[in-house]
Amino acid sequence: GITNQASKISTHAIEHEWLSYPTVADCICTTYQIRGHNFIEWHFPTADRTWVYDGISQEWHEKAHYDINGVQHRSLDLFKAYAYGLKLAIDWTSGQLYQIDENAYTDAGQAIVYRRGFPHMLNNQNFDPFTVWRIMADMECGTGTNTGPTGISGPSVILRLSHDRGFTFTTHSIQNLGVPGRFNTKPTWNRCGMAYDMVPELQWEGPMRTALNGVFADIEDAPGYE
Repeated sequence: GITNQASKISTHAIEHEWLSYPTVADCICTTYQIRGHNFIEWHFPTADRTWVYDGISQEWHEKAHYDINGVQHRSLDLFKAYAYGLKLAIDWTSGQLYQIDENAYTDAGQAIVYRRGFPHMLNNQNFDPFTVWRIMADMECGTGTNTGPTGISGPSVILRLSHDRGFTFTTHSIQNLGVPGRFNTKPTWNRCGMAYDMVPELQWEGPMRTALNGVFADIEDAPGYE
């Protein structure tokens, strides 16, 4: 049968984030479906942030739009509808009608920025220091164009690291996401430093099909700690 029982889907981190907003009274909620995944999307106009919950994977992600100055705003697509065999949405900034297309790799021509943070990397429960010799990202590569930043052929991915438990981050370096056809490219960063608690973060963009499958790290005890 059908029940009306409610269940909690928020996490403590999501609740902490929303409590930091000036107001949540203006929140706008929409829903949509892509490839069998049911998404619930919350727009916070005053806070200028958008959060999305995937009902199938039961995971959260932040959805955003970056303007031409690189400033982050809430997602452009607001009210959504399925009509004429298309997934449609209204741009809250202009009233423009958009088609939501998983094969479109820009936001109406504007680059999509992807950012993925990872759990804290710890050596053991005693917080002994450790050295990270290498971090490698298992990503879908080789699907972009030849155009990239200076010194990089094709789209790129940036590794940022926090050596102080996520309080501050510094950029390690930029690596290649593969020129067209280089599907076996594995972005790799060497000599990532020593820490008691390290937090990695990846950021990439480009008009390309992309997927991040996982990140692998080679670590060992720092000298004097075995």
